[in-house]
Amino acid sequence: MVKRNILLVIPNLGFGGAQRDFSKLSIELAKKYCIYVCVFNKIGGVDFPLGGKLIDMSVSGGGSVFKKLLNFIKRVKKLKAIKQAYEIDATISYLEGANYVNVLSKSNDKIIISIRGSQQYDETIKGFLGWLRKNIFIKLLYSRADKLVALNYGISKELTDIYKINADKVNIIRNYFDLEEIRIKSKENLSGELANFFDGFIICTAGRLAPEKGYFHLMNVVAEVRKVKANIKLLIIGDGPLKYQLFEYAKQLGLKPYAEWNERHPFSIDETQLLFTGYENNPFKFIAKSQLFTITSSSEGGPNILSEAMICNVPVISVDCPSGPREKLSKNCERPSKSITKAECSDYGILMPVFEQNNRQPIQEWIRVISELVDNKDILSRYVKRANQMIARYDISLMSKAWEKVM
Repeated sequence: MVKRNILLVIPNLGFGGAQRDFSKLSIELAKKYCIYVCVFNKIGGVDFPLGGKLIDMSVSGGGSVFKKLLNFIKRVKKLKAIKQAYEIDATISYLEGANYVNVLSKSNDKIIISIRGSQQYDETIKGFLGWLRKNIFIKLLYSRADKLVALNYGISKELTDIYKINADKVNIIRNYFDLEEIRIKSKENLSGELANFFDGFIICTAGRLAPEKGYFHLMNVVAEVRKVKANIKLLIIGDGPLKYQLFEYAKQLGLKPYAEWNERHPFSIDETQLLFTGYENNPFKFIAKSQLFTITSSSEGGPNILSEAMICNVPVISVDCPSGPREKLSKNCERPSKSITKAECSDYGILMPVFEQNNRQPIQEWIRVISELVDNKDILSRYVKRANQMIARYDISLMSKAWEKVM
């Protein structure tokens, strides 16, 4: 039997949650199909293993508006040529830019686009170009795809209700995880003096150090909680554009930060209350040694790391932001019409108010809840047990079958 030719497209393969899921999907599909993986360019490197042949378009995206438009046209033309040259049967794209190019380069292939996060609530989509994306490009181009794969229920509702995409085209396929691999990695020992950090109550978070992740708010909360719970420490795993600003802000708050990427260490690992690990190939060995995992983003897609923390047997507390945490922590996927203002002890974790600029109420609620959790081992262990009942639905075999059905 001749294998079908499947093309997977993503803007880049640098560090990121979407890139990691893209990597896992390519490896899984390569077991049954002839896989080709295409990137706009490899400027940021290739941080994940891949299944299939890698094709680099070598088209950058920076420069003036005219240059960006020219490069966009080049990408469309190149991708169409690739589809024709490799006789592609179906093309799966990840992230908005790749989705546009995939739709516009249609040849004889089935167009499948994957939507990883909320477009409507993404605070990085702003300005006149952001208005065009939200009000014209997404609705016009996404509707031309053969299938749309939403990461969760919230994104699916956004596509059908706000962007008026035909519901028959929209499928929900959640991320999948190799549960055994994560658990094995979580048991790895920490090397050197890093182990000295883990002698208190560790609050952990992980992700790209970017504005939408809400790390400034989380640092404010931890600084306040430490006034009454001195054994509290904050662990931030990841890299990104805000790392130096976050480091300086931590010093202002008196958290004595220690950063693995900072060559000069104004504070030792033994005295710090905030550890920045930088990018980690194995974040699970850090997460598993923490007492609480947090998500503080203004919007999310999955988020993968929330499920992975639960797999590592760490209780979780998350903002009830669009459009992923509630679906992971509650049996009721539907977010309330009004944002919550008080903590909600849900089925598999605690949902919290979203942080707002110039509004102290969400911060005060976070301070209250975390202060109470520090001394409540019973509720923390209860959520660990409940999480183990939920994570089976993210088994890799179930998600693989769902993708095969879409293709």
